[in-house]
Amino acid sequence: GADAMAPGDRVEIYGSVGTLTYDFGSDVVQVGKLGDRALHVVDLPPELEGEWRVEEDFLAAVKSKGRIRPRPNFEEGVRYMRVVQAVADSHARNEWVEIKK
Repeated sequence: GADAMAPGDRVEIYGSVGTLTYDFGSDVVQVGKLGDRALHVVDLPPELEGEWRVEEDFLAAVKSKGRIRPRPNFEEGVRYMRVVQAVADSHARNEWVEIKK
């Protein structure tokens, strides 16, 4: 499940094989796998970091006439929406919701 009441400005996601947290203030991601004694900081690759610039990226892709491919792409967007929908469904039903691949 996801904890919307997590302390401070952070999100916590609990799954069957581990936990993931994201702190918006410090911009730190932590994970813990089943059996770990503590959460561990995740170093994200530079290509995953950056600001949310969907509109700018879309316009740059259009202007490039196909030379630039925007991210997220359609498939990544669909996966993202499946997760968002599962979180909403889980909250509404107060139960675990499986995210289909």
